[in-house]
Amino acid sequence: MLPYFLNRSGLALFACAVALTSPTLQAETLSPFQQGYQAHEQKDYATALKFWLPLAEQGNKSAQFNIALMYELGEGVARDVPKSVYWLEKAAKQGHIDSQLALGERYYLGYGTTQDYAKSVYWLEKAVEQGSTAGLFGLGAMYANGFGVPQDDKKAAELTAQAAEKGYADAQFHLGNSYYTGTGIEQSLEKARQWWKKACAQKVKDACNNFKISEPKKK
Repeated sequence: MLPYFLNRSGLALFACAVALTSPTLQAETLSPFQQGYQAHEQKDYATALKFWLPLAEQGNKSAQFNIALMYELGEGVARDVPKSVYWLEKAAKQGHIDSQLALGERYYLGYGTTQDYAKSVYWLEKAVEQGSTAGLFGLGAMYANGFGVPQDDKKAAELTAQAAEKGYADAQFHLGNSYYTGTGIEQSLEKARQWWKKACAQKVKDACNNFKISEPKKK
């Protein structure tokens, strides 16, 4: 069974990390990083690569992340997922939060690298240390399923609740499910419906359905 952070929307963690790291383009004289971003926006990927690759090789974590995405998507280079992971690792080790999230997903799936649940948990935890809401939700999923950590419904519910309180829509949906079934948390239809309603307001269709069909029948 897939962890519940992947059940509804596929590569949920990666979806949080596909936006390029962008600079503020204000100065008349643009830095090499800004010039790379400008070229990328114009879909001139070869020029973007020309500006970003030297920066990445010099240790610029934002450039490393952007290069990783270019290899992932095959922008200006042959698509190469293992090379994307290589650059994500470089950036993640320097504390780039989106790279840490993406690595958590890569190691969970074994996508571009050897599947390793323990490493998935490691990078999710690193992202959580920096305040990542998506990381909280992903880590909760790992505890719910016992992937890379001992299975622990209570811990899973706690992490999911933290993400839900911060407004993470999928966490709100799954917290509602936990309250409905009493998994890792005291069962409560009222609270389940409260969280489904919040998730529904963020256009989570499954939450809308659950909220609708769980409505108490009028006497």
